Amino acid sequence: NFSYVIKRYIEQQGIVFPDVLVGGLASWVHDLPRRCPGSRIAYEVFHGLSFDPRDEPKDGDLLDIAQMVIVPYVDAMTVDRRMFHYFAEAARKLKRRDRSLTYRDYVYPTIEELISARLS
Repeated sequence: NFSYVIKRYIEQQGIVFPDVLVGGLASWVHDLPRRCPGSRIAYEVFHGLSFDPRDEPKDGDLLDIAQMVIVPYVDAMTVDRRMFHYFAEAARKLKRRDRSLTYRDYVYPTIEELISARLS
């Protein structure tokens, strides 16, 4: 499925790229989570949410997932408490693949927790 995501990104950006090479590019990106990190965390969060049989998608989920692409590029951010559950699981999964990924250290479920963490 990651190949389809990469293919869609390529097409959305108007990049000319041979279809026969998309699978190889997708594998290369997927092998190391630091490659295209924003796309990768958003992909993992989306799959965590979509494969959770106990949860039903909500109207704002796509916007929340779209905002995940900025996680690797900010010093701190908040996500709503429900989405934070999926984010934290995705961050743990990616950290198991690459110990240098510390996303969970600076994303918070509330603004109060962000302020508290930054003041201590």
